[in-house]
Amino acid sequence: MKNSGTTFIIIVALIGLVLGGFILSSPPKTSAPSSDNSSATSQVKENPTLIDNPNSPVVGNKDASVKIVVFSDFLCPYCAQLHTSLDGYVAKYGDKIVIEIRTFLVHDQAQILSQAAYAADKQGKFWATADLIFTKYSTDPSEDNMTKMAEELALDTARFKIDMDSDAAKNQIAKDTSDAEALGLGGTPSVFVNNKYLEDPSQLENKIIELTQ
Repeated sequence: MKNSGTTFIIIVALIGLVLGGFILSSPPKTSAPSSDNSSATSQVKENPTLIDNPNSPVVGNKDASVKIVVFSDFLCPYCAQLHTSLDGYVAKYGDKIVIEIRTFLVHDQAQILSQAAYAADKQGKFWATADLIFTKYSTDPSEDNMTKMAEELALDTARFKIDMDSDAAKNQIAKDTSDAEALGLGGTPSVFVNNKYLEDPSQLENKIIELTQ
């Protein structure tokens, strides 16, 4: 009986070691960051009426054969990286492409930044404003800093403040985010090329080359 008891204890201990080793070696479960484009293609709808918003800011040739729609968040570091690339694509591919920028708020603090970009677009300075937000003003998203940015861009600050605080600005941002959710987008940046979802935004230039050759 004594030997049986000892054997039982040894077996239990071995099982514990095996299970403990399994738990220690198993990777922790983590959720994808909110600013990570992690949607599976099958989950994303390709509905042109939800992808495009005629009131959204665009850069490039509006009649171009390649239309790129980007759902972006000004506090998303991946969006900042893509924006830098987009600057290069505009310079490199000229009239062959048009880029439309829409908002997908995954950070609540980005609301004021998006409203500022909307207001700047009303004065034809969306792209310059986006450049400044990503490189300088995203670290402290406040209304006072947005006014400073408007002054730096030589905008009509009185008009800028009115447009920034307007219901029209808030409604457009809300619609963009609502459309992004209806499309099944899982994060930012999310990119569509000619209404087709691009699962990996890092492949955008390859797609542009493919469609412009």
